[in-house]
Amino acid sequence: VDICENSEGVTLFADLPGVGKDGLNLHIDKDTLEISGKRILSTEPETEKHYTEMPENDFYRAFTIGEEIDREKITAQLNNGVLKVLLPRAERAKPKKIDIKYS
Repeated sequence: VDICENSEGVTLFADLPGVGKDGLNLHIDKDTLEISGKRILSTEPETEKHYTEMPENDFYRAFTIGEEIDREKITAQLNNGVLKVLLPRAERAKPKKIDIKYS
């Protein structure tokens, strides 16, 4: 998993080759973001596997997220085996410039 951060929020990139939408779960509970699922390999009928670098198996990762993340606006997208999870900062946690009034 690669984690990137900027003033707008945090983005997670998880490489999940062979994982389809049905084999993937994304869940948030309190301050924990959980990514779990199962990789299912498809093979041609009547073929025998001799070697597999990425076996069929379950996977699980958990991340602690802070109060500055707006849980209602978290989004996820799976594209070409890469899961992208956007964790936007809550408005109250974003840097803000304060205007100075002159009198």
